[in-house]
Amino acid sequence: MFFVTLLLEQTLSWMRRLSGTTSLRALLYFDEMFGYFPPHPANPPCKRPLLTLLKMARAFGLGLMLTTQNPVDLDYKGLTNAGTWFIGKLQTDRDKARVLEGMEGVVSEANTLLDRAYLDRLISSLGTRVFVLHNVHAPRPVLYQTRWALSYLRGPLTRSQVRTLMQPYKARTPQAAAAAPAAPTYAPVPRVAPPTAPQTAAGAQPAAAPAVLPSGYSPAAPRVNARVAQYYWPTDVSQQQALRALSGAQGVRLRAAQVAYQPYLLGLASVLFADTRSGQSQQEEVACLLPLPEAHGLVRWERALLPSFDDHLLEREPEPEALYAALPEGMGDTPPYTQLRNDFVDFIYRERTISRWVHSRLKLQSQLGETREAFLAHCRAEADAQRDAELDKIRQRAKTALDRLQDQLRRAEQTLEDQTITYRGRQGEELLSAGETIAGALLGKTAVGKVLGTRRSAALSSVARRRRMTTSAKANLQQAEDDIKRLKRDLETAQKEQEAALEQTRRAWDGVAEQVEEAALRPRKTDIRPAIFGLLWLPHWLLTWEDERGVVRQTLTPACRLLASEA
Repeated sequence: MFFVTLLLEQTLSWMRRLSGTTSLRALLYFDEMFGYFPPHPANPPCKRPLLTLLKMARAFGLGLMLTTQNPVDLDYKGLTNAGTWFIGKLQTDRDKARVLEGMEGVVSEANTLLDRAYLDRLISSLGTRVFVLHNVHAPRPVLYQTRWALSYLRGPLTRSQVRTLMQPYKARTPQAAAAAPAAPTYAPVPRVAPPTAPQTAAGAQPAAAPAVLPSGYSPAAPRVNARVAQYYWPTDVSQQQALRALSGAQGVRLRAAQVAYQPYLLGLASVLFADTRSGQSQQEEVACLLPLPEAHGLVRWERALLPSFDDHLLEREPEPEALYAALPEGMGDTPPYTQLRNDFVDFIYRERTISRWVHSRLKLQSQLGETREAFLAHCRAEADAQRDAELDKIRQRAKTALDRLQDQLRRAEQTLEDQTITYRGRQGEELLSAGETIAGALLGKTAVGKVLGTRRSAALSSVARRRRMTTSAKANLQQAEDDIKRLKRDLETAQKEQEAALEQTRRAWDGVAEQVEEAALRPRKTDIRPAIFGLLWLPHWLLTWEDERGVVRQTLTPACRLLASEA
């Protein structure tokens, strides 16, 4: 906002020194207007000069092009001062209403033909890359379509990226050319200097120091702020071992050797991974080692991590009569180290996790440090237990249903037996009554028959009644038999459904125990505690040696196994 306000004020001052013209002298282009020209009552400092330019700049030959995705972000005073409109597809009714409201003001002043309903429909129906061009000097809007445009913009750059991009240009300046070269980027590079000292005899012993110092090294340690922690790594590679490590070092003779320190950045943090739900915790150490970067330089922490680090080997005092490489720019003070330490903690928080195993269906999670095989065994046991519990529930529900059907079947069988007895009794009574009726009919002409003749009609009605009772008993018997058949079918169906449900449940649990997922447990920032962070001087041997042809050479090679293993 500060920069934009100054720029607009300077543009306004420059404009007022010009004479009036009808030609376009310059064009001020402002993209993403959100926040710089808001509606009333918002009044940022850049709003006043921008509104002045919108009202007056055309008379001085200065054009303004303002772009935004939401017209409601712009003050209506600015909209009414715009004579040319490029309108794309607007998503919300508020944006369309603001555009139509502003355009109506322009149209009323310019006396052009414009139908609000027509323009509303037109804006709502715009396709991709289709725009409405409205000019106050034209009678109606014009539709046009833009071509495809492909841009490879990187986007905003960080300070570290800007510094990286500017390094080649800085190297071309006379100041950079005269400066001493910095330490190697990620691995020590051997430096070879031409011989400048006379050769010694064959039996001479190595001298205490080389005759010529390599470029960028000094016998005095660089000045470092006292609040920056400095450490020294012991020299655990001898001169002869370093000499033998040189390629093609057969038949060479060592003439001089001296320790030369190179600056590295060392970080060691204690990280606590805690699971608040289960109350488990695990602590580990994260160590990093990399050549000392420049202040505000870009550091790739993932490439600098060490698998293990023994901080007990660190020393507080250097080797006597050692050489020191120059520090990168700005690394003699504390702020860069503070920033790097914070970046290191942020890296651990973002990227450093420990894996654990979870089973969402079984609602299980592994113990910290538990292997996948051990967790799978636990999951299998839990899956078997839950499967057996579900099978027991199915059996219990099926048993209840089967018991109810079997009870109904027993009652139906008892009913059938009762109905059978009843039916047989009714059949006997019907036969007896029919016999009596027949006998009465045969004896009707005798004296006895004449006496019984008056009862003949009553006997016939009794036979009919017993016949109906027999028929009813037979129907009840048939119903009882049908009920038994139905209950037996229901019982058989229930048993089949129980077996199917059991089999389906068993298949559903097949392979469930193996559905294990890996989850990451991230530490809290408060649980990341840097124990060691500062400048670490790693020793190198500056060897002056004579090859088999008698040529004296000078080489810089690691003097510690830590650096040799990392390289």
